Amino acid sequence: MEWALSPSESSTQSGEEKFSACACPVCGKVLCNYFIMKRHMVLHDKDRTAYRCFFCKKAFKWKHGLMRHCRSAHSAHLRLA
Repeated sequence: MEWALSPSESSTQSGEEKFSACACPVCGKVLCNYFIMKRHMVLHDKDRTAYRCFFCKKAFKWKHGLMRHCRSAHSAHLRLA
């Protein structure tokens, strides 16, 4: 992961810096704080597909994405279960 902060970079962030706006080093999107930026960085990790649909095998990076997909794409299957 090229975009991950090194231990020295993450340890030098002051409390104020962690709560001020940050730009994504990959896409440049400005996020409201460091913690939101760290969560956003998962979107750039092509290897992360932690949640896979039981019905169609489509992969998602976030659990809520899988749940939303199942409700909309497989509602008929879910009603039968």
